[in-house]
Amino acid sequence: MSNKVVSSTFRHIIDDVIANVRQDFEDMGIEKEVLEELQRSWEAKLIATQVTEFEGAPGMRPQLTYTPGTAPNVSVTVPRDILIKKENKDEKEGGAAPKSESSEGAAASSSKRKRDAKDEGGDSDEIGSDLDDSEEEEGDGNEDMMLCLYDKVQRVKNKWKCVLRDGVASIHGRDYLFSKCNGNRLMATGSLAFVRNALTYDNARTLALVLVVLHYTRIWARTVRAEGLVGVARHAFVRLCKIALRIALLLPSNRRRMQREMNEATTDLEKSLIPHSTVPIVREIPAHGRDVAWIDTQLTALQRLSSKADEEDGTVHWRGGHVSGAVYHGGEDLSKLIMSSMGRFLLSNPLHPEVFPGLRKMEAEVVCMVLNMYNAPDGAAGTTTSGGTESILMACKTMRDWGRAERHIRHPEMVIPTSAHVAFDKAGNYFGIKVRRVPVDRFTRKVSIDAMRRAINSNTVLLVGSAPNFPDGMMDDIVAIATLAKHYRIGCHVDCCLGSFIVPFLAAAGFVTEPFDFRVDGVTSISCDTHKYGFAPKGSSIVMYRSKELRRFQYYVNTEWTGGVYASPTLAGSRPGALIAGTWATMLAMGQDGYTESCRLIVGAAKEIERRVCTEIPELTVLGKPLVSVVAIASAGNINIYDVGDQMSKRGWHLNALAGDIPAFHIAATRLTVPAVDNFIIDLKLSVAQSRTRPAQPGTMATVYGLGATTAVGPMLVGEMASRFIDTLYKVE
Repeated sequence: MSNKVVSSTFRHIIDDVIANVRQDFEDMGIEKEVLEELQRSWEAKLIATQVTEFEGAPGMRPQLTYTPGTAPNVSVTVPRDILIKKENKDEKEGGAAPKSESSEGAAASSSKRKRDAKDEGGDSDEIGSDLDDSEEEEGDGNEDMMLCLYDKVQRVKNKWKCVLRDGVASIHGRDYLFSKCNGNRLMATGSLAFVRNALTYDNARTLALVLVVLHYTRIWARTVRAEGLVGVARHAFVRLCKIALRIALLLPSNRRRMQREMNEATTDLEKSLIPHSTVPIVREIPAHGRDVAWIDTQLTALQRLSSKADEEDGTVHWRGGHVSGAVYHGGEDLSKLIMSSMGRFLLSNPLHPEVFPGLRKMEAEVVCMVLNMYNAPDGAAGTTTSGGTESILMACKTMRDWGRAERHIRHPEMVIPTSAHVAFDKAGNYFGIKVRRVPVDRFTRKVSIDAMRRAINSNTVLLVGSAPNFPDGMMDDIVAIATLAKHYRIGCHVDCCLGSFIVPFLAAAGFVTEPFDFRVDGVTSISCDTHKYGFAPKGSSIVMYRSKELRRFQYYVNTEWTGGVYASPTLAGSRPGALIAGTWATMLAMGQDGYTESCRLIVGAAKEIERRVCTEIPELTVLGKPLVSVVAIASAGNINIYDVGDQMSKRGWHLNALAGDIPAFHIAATRLTVPAVDNFIIDLKLSVAQSRTRPAQPGTMATVYGLGATTAVGPMLVGEMASRFIDTLYKVE
């Protein structure tokens, strides 16, 4: 066979082998240079043994070299200090280890056999002849090398212990086959090769499984740390009950029964929300426009629309102070001023400040006045929003984006008290923030600082405190919460939406107060509703930040829209400028003295209610020690507090039922409540007496909130009724 044919045959074999193992080398993470060096070494061996020659000079391909005492540059190269322990009996008897034969003698013997073969066979160079025997090699191919599989690679102190199998070793110019061998290798830069070889598909799959298990273990560990085993067990129990209910509802009889009861409750709900009236129903735009007189008549009829047939004026029930919160009336003169100022800017839109420069000025001044009221430092900033919910949403969105940008947090969390406003849960649902609620003390009604600390982890971006909270009217320990936030270098938001223009004026009005504003180190944002005790028109609130840089995370900016550059500070694009004008006019008209007097009257009325409930009605108790306008009332014995609430509803009072750890209802005092305190106490005594002398009767508060508080699946049923309530709001009949 000619050298040319042999060369092409070996070339085909080499190229085929290299092509087949290339993907395996890439999958194991071995660099492509290693494979290229193996190919060059293979070719060098063939050339050195004179089995064949490749096109071009042998020196054209660089040969793989090894210097004793240095790290090998391929993962399969074994240095001279590896001790090969052969366990194959036949190999032991055949003298597997090289003796003291000198390399010169081996070279001479090899040269003689090659010359004889050439003389006898000419240029035959047949495969299988002496030229194909690689037991004796010399020349440039005298490096030590081993190609094999491995069973185990283990690090012991500063050595690598290897268990190898099914391989070939080239040592001192001789090639040896073995089925199994052991080796020790001092750690060097070559140890990285063993690590690469250990990264097999099976190991990678095991590693992926371990990472998944660790991920969910960490999630559960954080939950247990934040809520405790009892809390986790409670959530698990509720979830199981919900699953059981869904399974039970698969039975047609159970499903029909539940639908029947829900439909009956919905009918009662519609009767209370959609009273019978003679006002015409409008379902479509009239073909011809109505005259102003007709429209004015309908507006008057709609204003008087009420469930009470003898109601002459639809404003009587709230003007009498029988509504908890809801209506924040600053007086007739102020209402006229608000309507006048809103009329001047009825068509204005802050989205176009170049068209309405006066509106821009008023909005900036409203924000600045509120910042000063909350003792904001230099450089603080804020924006107006449509209400307390949007202010809270914006504060949460800001801290989420801050966490992404500054901390690279992909799964943000916030820690809030169970008494915090539900708008924080809404923000978590909208913006993908996990909400961890921590309990409040049963007696003080303030959030547990220890529980809040346990709930903080590396994903936490925000801590929340209320001043005051909506359910109980308690002010959380803002100083302690802000200290935690500063320690962990995260945000601290103070929800003053309800406290708004009451809490900042407590001290001036002569009442006890607690630190709550930007003077507390660590507070990063505050929300304040101007449309509550600020008496501004509905749909007005402020969210404030300690710095302008933090406010930037609230903005939405898009420079790639085909309609041009779009930037908005809050959720809405277009906003009613009339509300800003009404708010600006209200704050200037009231002044600090007006708000101080308002605080004195409202908080004074709340404290009077608290005192008289505690001293005159022993069946009831007040939750905590309220400092502001909200008084939460609970049962002091066996009386059903929700039934008492229903009795108050029958007497014309609109109170807020509470579904927390202690069943209760509250009244949020306003300026309209001030002259109605005596009537409230009288009606409350009568309601308690009637509830005490007869079994609880079905009522809205007792039925809905009693169900949610006494059964594990109650909240799910109450949620269904809440959805039907919203459906009813948009029903035309």
